Amino acid sequence: MFDALERELMAELERLIFQQHVAIASTSYGTPFTDEIDGARSAFSKHGRLTLPWLKWGPEKTLADLWEERCKRHKDPRYRMAIKQLQDELDADAKKIAVAVEEELQLRMRAVEHRRKLNEAAKQPIGRRYARVPRRKRGRA
Repeated sequence: MFDALERELMAELERLIFQQHVAIASTSYGTPFTDEIDGARSAFSKHGRLTLPWLKWGPEKTLADLWEERCKRHKDPRYRMAIKQLQDELDADAKKIAVAVEEELQLRMRAVEHRRKLNEAAKQPIGRRYARVPRRKRGRA
């Protein structure tokens, strides 16, 4: 158990050293320091790649394997039922949103109509004493 842990920690140390060397390499290109950078790269290639988590997850699947799994999933009636249920829920949500948008549009149209009526009512005189007299504009006779 400790051997595996030691190997993992050494690989992590090599990876960190490699990253440090690469970070410093941009300032010292063309110097004897490049040998150390190449050594760090080779150590990383040898040990550090083993610590990358996505390489431990399992073998990579080809496109043909993924297509085959997709076909198997689509043949499964439970999967199709779940997809149909999800689609029905999405359709119901879409209908609710469409109804809400339509109601909002009608409400806005009624508000515009109400504002228009208020403006027309404000233009008409209420009575002789309280008649609204429009202001004279300068420049007109």
